[in-house]
Amino acid sequence: MTPNANGILKALSQAENTKNQEHGTNLYNRFCRINDKLSESQQAGPEGAATIFATLRLSAMRQLAWYAGGNYQGKDMAHMQEVICRRMALASATAEDGASRQLYRAALATLPRGGGNGDDIRLGILQLMRENGIKEGHRPGIEDPFIAQWHQKLHSNTTVDDIYICEAYLHFLHTGNWDDFWTHLWDNHGLSREDLASMKAS
Repeated sequence: MTPNANGILKALSQAENTKNQEHGTNLYNRFCRINDKLSESQQAGPEGAATIFATLRLSAMRQLAWYAGGNYQGKDMAHMQEVICRRMALASATAEDGASRQLYRAALATLPRGGGNGDDIRLGILQLMRENGIKEGHRPGIEDPFIAQWHQKLHSNTTVDDIYICEAYLHFLHTGNWDDFWTHLWDNHGLSREDLASMKAS
């Protein structure tokens, strides 16, 4: 039986429905589901491609959760990004109709760049911490809840947001004013205190 767009959309949307889950979903889980459904979407034609694009577009706009659900390792996310980007690029070049090629190309634009070496985000930030004498925060005697929580997040839910947090933290170290941390995050990347509060740290 040829897959249809309605079936693909139902599978993807049901997985996003927190009522069907104990703890919700996250960015890594979403990429895994897209990878699972990509071949079916190609068989379903432009409507199938549209379901993939719509899901990834909503995710990129942060209308779908990034940090709910279970944790994952940075190397797993890096591998999945590499796989899904390669497959999406191939789909955008080989789809039989022009509409599907355009939709897969648009979907590809919503995905993070890189992959394969994506764990370098976490390792690079941890190295910056060490080089600047910033304690990692999880050891006895260190009283810095922000660093402790961010350090845990780097081990369990690394995303591109961590680059932005690192930029803002280095900006704070330069000025010594915490207000500058939040201003930098918001003005440059549209991240608020509430956004950071919603990020899982463990």
